Amino acid sequence: MSLVLTPMKMEAWLRLNGKSSRGLLAIYGSSILGVLLTLYWTGLVIYHIYFYSLASYLGPLLATSTPIIANVVDVFADEIGELGEPKLNGLNMTKWYAYEMLAFDILREMAF
Repeated sequence: MSLVLTPMKMEAWLRLNGKSSRGLLAIYGSSILGVLLTLYWTGLVIYHIYFYSLASYLGPLLATSTPIIANVVDVFADEIGELGEPKLNGLNMTKWYAYEMLAFDILREMAF
């Protein structure tokens, strides 16, 4: 979906929501308040069109990235398990530098 909003796309979006630009003009009239409300509502429509076109909200891209995130979380859990001392049955959080470096490495891998 192109992010360029044409009058045709705007009218189609309004009609999908049960409104039309002529209907909004009839409701709000040509007063300054009506124009401001129409512009505000148009801005919200543009925002929602952009928001729903972002890659993070597309189902196929979420399905593609899910195994990658699951793999990184598994690596994180394994590394934390290895860093923990078996005789203490847990993690010694005073050794924070090791966990911090591990977290930075994993975030770097996820970002790039």
